[in-house]
Amino acid sequence: MEKSQQNLGHALLTLLVWQCTANAAMAQVGSPPSRDPMVWVDNDAVTLRARIEATNAVFASSGTWFGLAALPPTTNFRERRNWGESWLEPGIDAILRVNSAFEVYGGFSAGASKTWGSDPFDQVNQGQLSVENAFGGMRTRNPTSSWNIDISTGQQNYGSAPEC
Repeated sequence: MEKSQQNLGHALLTLLVWQCTANAAMAQVGSPPSRDPMVWVDNDAVTLRARIEATNAVFASSGTWFGLAALPPTTNFRERRNWGESWLEPGIDAILRVNSAFEVYGGFSAGASKTWGSDPFDQVNQGQLSVENAFGGMRTRNPTSSWNIDISTGQQNYGSAPEC
């Protein structure tokens, strides 16, 4: 693929992720919708909620990078650089209400990262897809007291168990 086509593809993907991020932000700013579009199922027994996180950044630098510009002219060092980085993480959270006092919950998400261009450390077009969160747990729900038990395991953001 030609370099110009590759750059155009990178630019279009970056614009797409920016647009998705902007749409999500605008959805939160406007008047509240009658129903959360990320909630797929919500009843007395089950709640199933999708989630997505997207981030884009564009960077530029000009500098010697700790004396690297002073290397011999045969060295392929570019003093001026620009590159972009993207992150996309779709996921799903679920809660199963066994009864009014006990729930089982879990979640899964995969993260995709990408560096567009060459960053200051000469990492060119790096990217990775990996599991970001995979967890499960159980908790009590005692409406008459704030004393409850919440036990979970797995890779997760602590303090953010799905409340749905």
